[in-house]
Amino acid sequence: MSKTGRFYAKLVSAALIGAMLVTSVPAFAANENTGGTSLPFTDVADGAWYYDAVMWAVKNGVTVGMTPTMFAPLEACNRAQMVEFLWNAAGKPTATIKAVPFTDVPDAAWYEDALLWAYEAGIVAGTTSTTFSPAKECTRAEMVCFLVRLLSDGATDNMPFVDVPASAWYYNEVQWAWANGLTVGTSATTFSPDKVCNRAEAVEFLYNAFAE
Repeated sequence: MSKTGRFYAKLVSAALIGAMLVTSVPAFAANENTGGTSLPFTDVADGAWYYDAVMWAVKNGVTVGMTPTMFAPLEACNRAQMVEFLWNAAGKPTATIKAVPFTDVPDAAWYEDALLWAYEAGIVAGTTSTTFSPAKECTRAEMVCFLVRLLSDGATDNMPFVDVPASAWYYNEVQWAWANGLTVGTSATTFSPDKVCNRAEAVEFLYNAFAE
C-alpha cells in the first residue's frame, strides 16, 4: 500500500474510534505570474522552505495566521495548538468520550474537541496521569510522537540521527517518521528532539504526512 493509502486508512480508523485555529480561512490573492494563488502573509517569503506547507495548511483549514497578514512561522507552538493542528488535519473526527482525566484542562476549552479525540485515539496521554500541560511549548519529539501514534503502520528503518538514542521514549516514532518522509532532521545526522517546535516546523510535519 502506498504511503498516502496507509495514512488515509489510519485516519479513517482514528475517525471511527474517535478556535482559534480554524474560525476563518484568509482569502487568497490571485497570482498572475504563476496562475495560482499567493499567501496573504508578509512574513512567509515565496522561497521559504515552509511556503508550500503554510499554503496547504491555510487552504485546508489546518491553521490560520496569527493576524490577517502574519503567520509567525518562528513562533513556538504549545501542546494545545499541536493537538488542534493534528485534529484539523485529520478532518476533525468526533470522539465518543465526553471528558479527559486532566485537571489542567478547563471546561469548554477551545481545544476540547481535539483533545477528546486525541486522548481517545491514544495519540496523547498527558504529561502526567492527571495533567496535559496545554500551554507547555511542544518539542519536535512530542510533535512527531503525536503524528506517528496516529499514522504508524509499524514500518521502521535505520536511524540516521546521533541525538536520538535507542533508549529514548520517542525513538520508534522518530525512526518511523524519518523512514516515511515526515522529517529529514535538522541536519543529516541530527533531529534535535528537545528543540521547541515552531509553527513552520509544525505545518511542515503535517504537510509531509497529509498532503497529496
